[in-house]
Amino acid sequence: MTSVLWRMRSEPLLEYCRVSEASAAITLQGTVVARWESYPLSVRYKLDCAHDWRIQHAFVEIVGDSGASAIELTVDNQQRWWREGRELPEFRGLTDIDLQVSPCTNTLPIRRLNLAVGERANVTAVWLRFPQLELERLDQQYTRVGPHSYRYESGQGAFRADLEVDGHGLVVRYGDLWERV
Repeated sequence: MTSVLWRMRSEPLLEYCRVSEASAAITLQGTVVARWESYPLSVRYKLDCAHDWRIQHAFVEIVGDSGASAIELTVDNQQRWWREGRELPEFRGLTDIDLQVSPCTNTLPIRRLNLAVGERANVTAVWLRFPQLELERLDQQYTRVGPHSYRYESGQGAFRADLEVDGHGLVVRYGDLWERV
């Protein structure tokens, strides 16, 4: 088990994340406390993955001034995504989830892809936007540029960040946005 604490450098936002690895499953569980769009909120998440870092289940709850809301997603062995018993066909075949308020989900493709230095991979993630808990497809690209560094791009290159990671694939520094405390 590994625990980390991140802070966003430009906003009052902290995240605690605990990663538990067992032979058959991996769990990322954490809490984000932030001021988001001028009001305070708390986000609690639990992401369950298979041993190969493919998402199987995601639960995210957000609590703010306007109340609480939650989303729960499951992913079956055919990579079909489900919400409240209803399939989400627009996400069929996707293997990753990306929480807008967290650097923890970059670990999923970093560990799953296991790129060699100089290799690049394109992935499409299910992007969970906050605070509305809206789901979108997000095209991403990971390029391993060093033993502990990656170039992350999304939005067809509109967003770029250099990621420094530790030996577990957890972010140490995420461009100018996030850093481990």
